[in-house]
Amino acid sequence: MAAGLALGSALYAGAAQRLPRPLLPARRQRPLLAAAIVSATVEELLWRGVLLGALRPRGTRRALAVTSAGFALSHLPRAGGRALAVYGALGSVLGLVAPRRRGLTVASVAHVTYDVLALLEEPP
Repeated sequence: MAAGLALGSALYAGAAQRLPRPLLPARRQRPLLAAAIVSATVEELLWRGVLLGALRPRGTRRALAVTSAGFALSHLPRAGGRALAVYGALGSVLGLVAPRRRGLTVASVAHVTYDVLALLEEPP
């Protein structure tokens, strides 16, 4: 759990190029936390759990490239083209972590942490 929190925080700080600054009032944070937990966990189960696992027999590098690109493209409608590199890198890091022992848990916690930090900074 701690590894996922640390990884997600570091990934966010690297992508944002600064430490997080929550801007939303506390009353608006609870629903975002719930949404982040559900969506990030489902994304990890899909991209790293199912697809990465299914594609690994065809080559680990290829599987990582395909799932990272798919993950980045799945965020395109919301994040826009400028964020493709960030989500591609995020997908790659999470994809490297996921195959390890308890890796999917670490990847999921990191993803939830990243999403929560990003969502708490969105303007109200």
